[in-house]
Amino acid sequence: MNTSFKLTESACVALANNRCVAVPEIGLELRVRTPKDFAGSGLELIETINAPGFGPPLHKHREAEIFYVLQGGYLFEVDGKCFEATAGDTVVANGNVPHRFVNIDSHPSKQLVMIVPGFDAMQIVHRTNNLKV
Repeated sequence: MNTSFKLTESACVALANNRCVAVPEIGLELRVRTPKDFAGSGLELIETINAPGFGPPLHKHREAEIFYVLQGGYLFEVDGKCFEATAGDTVVANGNVPHRFVNIDSHPSKQLVMIVPGFDAMQIVHRTNNLKV
């Protein structure tokens, strides 16, 4: 696991003020792209930046996630199947299906993620803080 890309505490505070969060333990920076007044209306759109060598551990949740890779490359595991995805690729993890991914690029990689049904994406920090890494 690469630890050279770390988000500072001051960066986390600055991000939170802009509907963004940082979870340094898993090398994640997350920006909510759905308008504030749309939160919880059926879908949530977020942009994620993942540090090299980082990603969430294997997990599942009731919501489906559609990942569109904007930059870099990822190794995904969805429902026991492993595959790589690079800029322009779309990956779907249906609800209640175990999945994870890791940035396999030497630079930060970026995704646009649609979550259905939607919820207030700022809650992701609370969920992520409960993940075992």
